[in-house]
Amino acid sequence: MPDPKRSCFVPIWEAKTENHDAQKTGRGCATGWRPSDSLFLLQKLALWIFRQIGNEQDQWALWIPVLFAAGIVIYFELPSEPSGFWMGALVLLLVGGMARGTQGARGKGIKKFVIPLLVLVLIPVLGVGIAQLRSYVRSAPKIEKEISFARLKGSVIDVSATRTGRARLHIQPLQIEHLKPDELPALIRVTLGSKKHIPEIGDEVEALARLWPPAGPVAPDAYDFARDAWFKQIGATGFIMGTPTIMAQPNKATGWQVWPSVEIEKLRTSIAQKIERAMSPETAPIAIALITGDRDLIDPETAQNLRTAGLAHILAISGLHMALVSGVLFTGLRMVLALFPALVLRYPVKKAAAVLALSGATFYLLISGGAIATQRAYIMVCLMFLAILFDRPALSLRNVALAAIAIMIIAPESVLGPSFQMSFAAVIALISFYEKAGEKIHRLRSNDGAGLQDGFWTPARKAGSYAGGLLATSLIAGLATAPFAQYHFNRVASYGLLGNLLALPLLGFVVMPSAIMALILMPVGAEAAPLWVMEQGVAAMLWVAHWVAHLPHALQTLPTQPGWVLMITVGGGLWLSLWKHSWRWAGAVPICIGFALSWTLAAPDILIDRDGKVVAIKAEEGKYELTAATPFFVIENWLRRTGDARSPQTALAQSEHVSCDPRGCSFVQKNRPRVVILNGPTSWREDCAHADVIVARFYTSWKMRALCKNTKIIDMGSLSRNGAHALFLTDPTTKTNNWEVKTVRTTQGNRPWAIGKAYTNNKTYKD
Repeated sequence: MPDPKRSCFVPIWEAKTENHDAQKTGRGCATGWRPSDSLFLLQKLALWIFRQIGNEQDQWALWIPVLFAAGIVIYFELPSEPSGFWMGALVLLLVGGMARGTQGARGKGIKKFVIPLLVLVLIPVLGVGIAQLRSYVRSAPKIEKEISFARLKGSVIDVSATRTGRARLHIQPLQIEHLKPDELPALIRVTLGSKKHIPEIGDEVEALARLWPPAGPVAPDAYDFARDAWFKQIGATGFIMGTPTIMAQPNKATGWQVWPSVEIEKLRTSIAQKIERAMSPETAPIAIALITGDRDLIDPETAQNLRTAGLAHILAISGLHMALVSGVLFTGLRMVLALFPALVLRYPVKKAAAVLALSGATFYLLISGGAIATQRAYIMVCLMFLAILFDRPALSLRNVALAAIAIMIIAPESVLGPSFQMSFAAVIALISFYEKAGEKIHRLRSNDGAGLQDGFWTPARKAGSYAGGLLATSLIAGLATAPFAQYHFNRVASYGLLGNLLALPLLGFVVMPSAIMALILMPVGAEAAPLWVMEQGVAAMLWVAHWVAHLPHALQTLPTQPGWVLMITVGGGLWLSLWKHSWRWAGAVPICIGFALSWTLAAPDILIDRDGKVVAIKAEEGKYELTAATPFFVIENWLRRTGDARSPQTALAQSEHVSCDPRGCSFVQKNRPRVVILNGPTSWREDCAHADVIVARFYTSWKMRALCKNTKIIDMGSLSRNGAHALFLTDPTTKTNNWEVKTVRTTQGNRPWAIGKAYTNNKTYKD
């Protein structure tokens, strides 16, 4: 009789085959369900998963950048800086364990199980370490409080434009009043109050400025400008009062570490000026953006039309542009050399064309500004042409993995940005699709072409093939980037597929080839003709964008999905794209789950901006009502993050439950908390007796707060220390202090870029 106490569980590394499992578990196992049966089923499932993974060994390397990126994300999500000592000790422990496992492991099963597990842990740990190292390397002084009036002197290293058209300068300060030399930020970003006498790159300026520390997010979990400013070494922002005094240009450059250099910026400016002289005011800004990457001159209405039509990616120099530039150069040179049979027979003209195309791509990278998407595309192009030079496959997911690792090592903070996420999502999805469907597409084309070889059908077949490829490319890229577009921008173009089908042929066949020809002919002053051709193509694209943007319901505003929901969707997409065998379709499950949960973000009941200037209260209908229409940028982001397409002015006009007077504002609605915003303490006792929440635009004492025991109080002290607040009503049935409060400071954690008091290396804050 079987022993009922005997366990049927067999370690995974001892289970060789299904028959072996049955033999080991069948002997001496009692009938009926026992906990060991559940363990056995879990073991069978785990064994099946391990076998599937073992069958895809050639795909394992593709998951290295995924794990590395996961470590970088973990670093930025930590509440405080990890200990460098313990990070190093953990790396040494993992590496030592791997070395020990390869040499002294007695069982092959243990070796196959433990070593991959250690690798799975080691790669994210390295991601955490490289992100922390980058944070340390980019550390620079930043001002800790507002400087109302300060005499500023420094060198201009970049000039751009704001959304209002005013000039924005990045200045390397040489002197700032009230600051010691060792307290000077590496860079400051200031906006000019005057549109006259705008300095040029390389000028040394002196001006009176008002400066602030880099601002934190407009709401908890929103975009963190302070973090981006830390990695860009921007230690202060503000504006220049009056007109700056432009000093003589310095003889030496602003420093090798400043990118882009003054010389390249001057070249970009020269190219832009030639384009402006040759084109109309409507088309020149688009051409300048496509060639130099400078989008500051584009009219806001034009930019909005392009976004609504799903064509905003055209303005961001990325893989599409780099592929067109290098592809035109590569194909053009091969066609020219093919006219000389002696060269073709004696020399590797394909490799010579690859070298020329790579040189052209390098020049394009330099004049385009070097954004993250451009860097990723350039690395991909380099790998592609190097593969041609060494007779290897040019396009593959391995090249994408190498490009991702290179960018993450250089700038790990880019992993959190939409440029990195959307560009890699699109290229991974496209290459994965065409790798897996390539044979079917080739077979379909061959079958279609077998009976359609006459002179009439051949052009139609080729046109249909191109249209089908463009449709598939636009659809796949759009689906791959849609979750990131919702998460970062809260907007989805309803007719993006239509806009791309109409505009991309113009970009590929007219605009970019003529742009390349114009750049080639500019040194001899013969760029007028290709620029005229380029202008016609740009004008046609703008017409397409305007037409598509004005179709009914062309732009949808969606709420920001929680970060963990985005991770579920991304995980499913990577599972579907990186594996080859049929089990990859399991990735569709988390994609569907992520899509279903995309609207699960719990909108705060009350939002308070970091300066207390505006408060948004959610009414019973679910819409926010406002106490003011400014600051415009803050309110616009609040509304957009909750899927509200109203403008701040419209939302203020519809705030029927908010009333304001010189003492402040109040929100009163049945079945909703009563919120009072006070400019001063004159009616403090009265408001404490009736209000559920008081937002005080002044500092309160402990005696004042003691009078309001049943009222939630947010005063200027809390706002200055913790930034913007989000209040969630945890129990709507009662109103007595049932509030969950999230602040920018709590979401940022104790990090070098956090707002408030100064960060120190011993993880404390000083006054």
